[in-house]
Amino acid sequence: MKNRNIPFGYQYQNGKIEIDKYELQILFEIINAYLSGTSLLQISKILNEKQIEYTKGIIGWNKARLMRILQDKRYIGTDTYPQIISEDTHTKLVELKSAKNTKKNLDYSAGVFNINVPVICPNCGLKMYRYHDRRRKCTERWICKSCRTNIPISDSCLLDEITNILNKVINNPNLIEDKQSSKESFEKDPSIEVIKAENEINRILENGKLDKEIL
Repeated sequence: MKNRNIPFGYQYQNGKIEIDKYELQILFEIINAYLSGTSLLQISKILNEKQIEYTKGIIGWNKARLMRILQDKRYIGTDTYPQIISEDTHTKLVELKSAKNTKKNLDYSAGVFNINVPVICPNCGLKMYRYHDRRRKCTERWICKSCRTNIPISDSCLLDEITNILNKVINNPNLIEDKQSSKESFEKDPSIEVIKAENEINRILENGKLDKEIL
């Protein structure tokens, strides 16, 4: 595959390196999609399907090329390259990649479908349902059929948040309210599913053997 002489998003104009307005739009789409949780594999597939050229006459998008773009410090501006993104955006891109690298040992094979307890609406307390729409920047979202609350969040981000919460509970079981105080905080009686989940969590905590996947 042919390599570019300058980063994607720039062009030579009158002997100088300037911003390519067409490629700039594509670059922003790539950055926004990645920050929204879309994987590099998904992004490369979309670009290839749209026949977006990586360089003149060449399409061939892949994870390696996308990662080189997302990690390239020249986009924040140098003496040679005009600034395209802020330092804050570049930092977010680098941190997101680093965070994903530290989670390679997590098993996502079953994915979000391994969650066997209801995802509860933060507004009305009823069950939410997962929807997938490839036309949106964030392809996954959770919708409450009752109050129509709509929360876009990628599967990987949702699983990461669940893992972070469980790790906090494992390190400090006292974060879980006792059963009596939990009941008092309910504005209405908890559902059977919630009661079952509470009982199972209490049993695991009493047993002293904490299994993150079971929790």
